[in-house]
Amino acid sequence: LPSALQTWLEGLIVPLPVGKRGELPLGLGNLTLTGGHCWNLQVGYVESKDMSNGTTLHFDVKLMDVEVKCNIEGFNEGDLQINLTMGRSSLDAAVRFDPYTSSVAPDYPVPLGGMNMTNCVADLVVTDIEFAGTSPVAGGAGGIPKEMLLGLIGNF
Repeated sequence: LPSALQTWLEGLIVPLPVGKRGELPLGLGNLTLTGGHCWNLQVGYVESKDMSNGTTLHFDVKLMDVEVKCNIEGFNEGDLQINLTMGRSSLDAAVRFDPYTSSVAPDYPVPLGGMNMTNCVADLVVTDIEFAGTSPVAGGAGGIPKEMLLGLIGNF
């Protein structure tokens, strides 16, 4: 990647959606997000393919050797903080922009209509993780060696 783009990606801070609720693995109950963010996005390699047809723009973009750090704050029978790093990951996404025809210029469609994500495949690998807080999950995870914990989490 060009160094200016890489610098911008590394400085990008993405807040996590407060109030979002999801199920934790291994029957550990639900986690309700109370805050958090992801940062330091690093991309090793980008590959793109133009699959456009006429006035419909269609692109496939692959991001490889991706790493990102996240701080997740939530509630699960107590406060829970999870710091994790995903590395050696990849993302393959395809987007299509349909044509739009305005009443002002009906003979000149432009690719500014609806956008559709026609494909999205993520191979995310957790390479580091730490738990803290008053939640039983934090206490339980603290007693498991990190390498074993990473093996239990696996890839998703």
